[in-house]
Amino acid sequence: MYYLWNLIKRYINISESPEKIAEFLTLKTCEVEEIKKRVLPDGVVIAKVEKVEKHPNADKLFVTILNTGKNWKYQVITGWENIVNAVWKYVSLALPDTYLPSIDLKIVSRKMRWIESQWMICSKSELGIPEDEDKHWIWILNDDFDDLTDEDVGKSLKEKYPWLENWILDVDNKTITHRADLFWHFWLGRELQSIFSLVDKWKIKYSQLFQIKDKIDNTNIFELFSNSNKSSRWLKVETTWCKSYVLVQLDNIKTKKSDLFVRTLIYDLGLNPKNNWVDFSNIFMFLTGQPIHFFDADKVKWDIVVRNAKDWEEFVDLLWNKHILTSDDIVIADDEKVLALAGIIGWLNSAVDENTKNILVEIANFDPVKLRKTALRLGLRTDAELRFEKWINPLWSLYVLLLFLDELKYFKKTLWDFNIQGLNYYFEFDNETKVLKVDIQDMLDFILWEKGNSDFINIAEWILINLWFDVKKKGSFMDIKVPVWRGPSDINISEDIYEEIARIWGYENIKWKPLISKIEYVPYSIFIKFNQDLEDIFVRDFRFDQIETYPWLDENLINKFGFKIDKNRLIGLINPLAPENKYLRDTLFFSFLDVIWNNFRAKDYIKIFEIGKIWYKGESQNKFDYIENLRNYNLDKIPANYLEETKLWFAVYREKVNNWQEDVLLEGKWHIDALLERLGIKGKLEYKKENIKYKDLFHPKKYGNIYLNKQFIWFVWVLHPIYYDIFKFPEKSQLVYFEIDFNNLLLILTKQKKWVKQVNYDTLSDQIVWKDLSFVVDINDSYEKIIDAVRKNKEIEDVVVFDIYKWENLPQDKKSISLSVKIRGEKLTSEDINNILQKVIKEVEKVGWRLR
Repeated sequence: MYYLWNLIKRYINISESPEKIAEFLTLKTCEVEEIKKRVLPDGVVIAKVEKVEKHPNADKLFVTILNTGKNWKYQVITGWENIVNAVWKYVSLALPDTYLPSIDLKIVSRKMRWIESQWMICSKSELGIPEDEDKHWIWILNDDFDDLTDEDVGKSLKEKYPWLENWILDVDNKTITHRADLFWHFWLGRELQSIFSLVDKWKIKYSQLFQIKDKIDNTNIFELFSNSNKSSRWLKVETTWCKSYVLVQLDNIKTKKSDLFVRTLIYDLGLNPKNNWVDFSNIFMFLTGQPIHFFDADKVKWDIVVRNAKDWEEFVDLLWNKHILTSDDIVIADDEKVLALAGIIGWLNSAVDENTKNILVEIANFDPVKLRKTALRLGLRTDAELRFEKWINPLWSLYVLLLFLDELKYFKKTLWDFNIQGLNYYFEFDNETKVLKVDIQDMLDFILWEKGNSDFINIAEWILINLWFDVKKKGSFMDIKVPVWRGPSDINISEDIYEEIARIWGYENIKWKPLISKIEYVPYSIFIKFNQDLEDIFVRDFRFDQIETYPWLDENLINKFGFKIDKNRLIGLINPLAPENKYLRDTLFFSFLDVIWNNFRAKDYIKIFEIGKIWYKGESQNKFDYIENLRNYNLDKIPANYLEETKLWFAVYREKVNNWQEDVLLEGKWHIDALLERLGIKGKLEYKKENIKYKDLFHPKKYGNIYLNKQFIWFVWVLHPIYYDIFKFPEKSQLVYFEIDFNNLLLILTKQKKWVKQVNYDTLSDQIVWKDLSFVVDINDSYEKIIDAVRKNKEIEDVVVFDIYKWENLPQDKKSISLSVKIRGEKLTSEDINNILQKVIKEVEKVGWRLR
């Protein structure tokens, strides 16, 4: 996300360096990754071209005479092609010793084909304005400015047009993903208002934010709508997935190229200019967080209809991409055709172009879940959709109309003349403003961990007011009204309020308190030991790589093999990361195929394994009864028809199998024999070619079930050759997959080795805890002295020094030593561990050192 200072200071201006502002934002609001600056040197001045002649010794060069005022004239040679059109016009001239940061060049006088050239006429790109870069042009200022006179000659360009300079904050989106309001410049200004009102309020040169708040608070938006002139276009909303919709009709507009001020804003936002009205809609979205869309009114047949799409309905977007829609999509249509995919992208044939005379403005709010699903399915992640999916408050989408009218006035120079013909509107949502009751003492305990602090109560109230919360004290409580711009699910509980106060006040100001967690004794079960033994055998003995895959079935992968989802067997569970995958896996081998497919291009030999779970619907089986006692499971809490099993699978892949000795199936069988040997399991192995689920995946002669002492424990298969071409596996490659029934194998092991009686839980239950401590010591002391003091405590088994340094906030004669201590014991509680640490600290304090 880019924040432009030229947009932020529309609402608030702060006399502080960009670096300091970025520092405060990172500490209190969002992580600033980079600051980008466009700086115009003082030595770039406005000059007037008085003469242009061909260079006598070069066909592509021109000799010019430039006037910079006060009778100062310079001879400059240039190769820019449009210089011949610049006579008696104004250009930007870089004077001697001027450094141009955008091209890393210092200007000096030099000869070009034996004629001296004094200084340099600049193009836009040489001044950091990313325009006309593909053209061999100087910047003729008259093309972009109509207010230049001879009195401006010799002035610094940035003195005449200070907005040509700008700096941009590049913010990591991950740090604001849960804050829909921070995708707007308007609200970043409000964050800065809150921060600097506490840090240094005198740095705030001016702020218009509270005037805007007063305007919103004192406007009954519903009354405004009812008293407004109605548009000649009717609005019909036929879907429950539209929360609000405002349709504004503007007549007699003119589309043209935006002025330079708007174009530089568009470039700095990372976009490309289109025309004045499209550029305005993009800037408005970045200012207020509310996407708006313009329809060419003359291309719309009669009314605007917001509805669900029809299955198989076609839609061509602005980028000429064709999409097939479903009834789960939301569209904006007229009486004949689809005009836009709601909240995502418009239709090609309803867009504003150079012939547009009248427009319909959409200011709407749609269901964020539906929009996200549509965007993911169609691969359309636009700036508008990104903001809608953060869940903009539908009530804010109505109040945005006030800002829209204000911005029309502000940008009138680039928009030219227009008439507001009228509007129509729709809303269907709970417009009750959320009010939270906060216990003041509970807030103090949560943030300060101390009793009573009237000064901090005033600070907290001031922070909330600057964040646009309305605060009313009622005895020992505060009634806090959540502002309209916060998303419907953003502020829900008192702790959300505490977080708002704490981050603006500064986490560094919060008194530290050790984190106390309760540690309870947990018996060491046979299930855990068996799991660890299997991991050790595969990793250390067999040299396999252990992986962990997601528990959902990849429906696209299953469909690729020609299978269908068995809804009668599978358990449904929504996956928030990939909503298209709706079912938990009932087998692990589709996960295995995905891993192999993503890695085979980089490795010619792959050995991987996983111990994972599967789920399915079915009747309870007797084998669970015995495992229940080993694992301390309480199956009564699990519905009888929902089963969970643990599986061990391993796979071997070779890029080239040249002879039968290299057959990966033989290698897999060797691993099975070796596994049983290392576990100490005895018995007869049998391989039976039996029908198993998804058998069409397998090589017709290389699959089957495996039995140990006539008890099923696993199955094996080699991928069918027809799928090697589908997945682009090499022709001579081969892969084998073994899946082990973890529970059956454990049952066999416990019966043969009688683990239940042999396990010494007292020995296995030893707890090992590592704790870190830091001490401030004399700068000349050695760390051996502190280790000796720590080891006087018999509960400490080991000590490791991991850091020694001289910190800038420590006294000159001190340094810090950080170490980890190892504590071992049986059934240790939090209190036991804290007592041991207190003994360690006292021993260290005896030698004159103190805890940092």
